Amino acid sequence: MIKSFCKNCNYKQDNLSIGYGFDFTRGSMMPAFCEACNKIQLADMAKENVICKIHKTPIQFYHEDESLAIDANPDQNQAVVEWEGAYILKAKYKCPQCKEHSLKFTNKGINWD
Repeated sequence: MIKSFCKNCNYKQDNLSIGYGFDFTRGSMMPAFCEACNKIQLADMAKENVICKIHKTPIQFYHEDESLAIDANPDQNQAVVEWEGAYILKAKYKCPQCKEHSLKFTNKGINWD
């Protein structure tokens, strides 16, 4: 589980459950950004061409798209979270609400495995 917080606009989203969680039918979930939405989505990183459930537009995964992060610490050993080889690094990420690179992810220390 991770959470996010934006220092610029005070956007926050708590309890982002990475991976499968308790429901193995939902897919391998990671946080994603939709330009039209004002919140972080969880989407199945195992699928190709993932689209927003609401707007039906392409979404970007925070762990994949380098344009969503600045000042990233490339040390994977210090990553916020890792799931199946995908890393959310310590960085300033693009906030879905204010669109500034002022969002940070934090590990809540809860692990289902």
